[in-house]
Amino acid sequence: LNLGPETCDDGIDNNEDRQIDCEDPQCAETEFCKVAPVEDDLNNDAELSIPDNNPEGVSSTIDVTSEGFAAKVSVNVEVTHSFVSDLVITLVAPDGTEAVLHKNADVGEDNLNESYAPAELIGVGVAGTWTLKVADTVARDEGVLNAWSLAFDMSDAPLAEVCDDGEDNLGNGLV
Repeated sequence: LNLGPETCDDGIDNNEDRQIDCEDPQCAETEFCKVAPVEDDLNNDAELSIPDNNPEGVSSTIDVTSEGFAAKVSVNVEVTHSFVSDLVITLVAPDGTEAVLHKNADVGEDNLNESYAPAELIGVGVAGTWTLKVADTVARDEGVLNAWSLAFDMSDAPLAEVCDDGEDNLGNGLV
């Protein structure tokens, strides 16, 4: 167990206390973790049919007008489908950063009502159009994207490159 310092903006449990970034008490009061309210209605409950065996699938959007950076992104997704293992669900941030939330998992299960917290989206700017893509990648049945929602823990500061973790935290090719 390493209870050394936590790096507060890298999406990693650096001190191995099972708390990442703003969830860790060492980071809670840092500028990066100060939570700003998001006042947009971050729900989309327009039911959309998911085409069968179509990698393009269906896309649904939520527009966010609040400024700031994501310290945490929470996504709730509700899908009616007889085989959720047929599905690939991806969230795309306004800057084009993608996070695969569900990929052909839960074999034999039907319907999906799940919450996700994709670490790939920590530090992205939240203002703009967020897109949820749902694709059915196997033939024989169709489904419906019933609803989805977003929630953010916000920061006024962007994600910083962590120079000693061996990771490209910003996706800019620098480690």
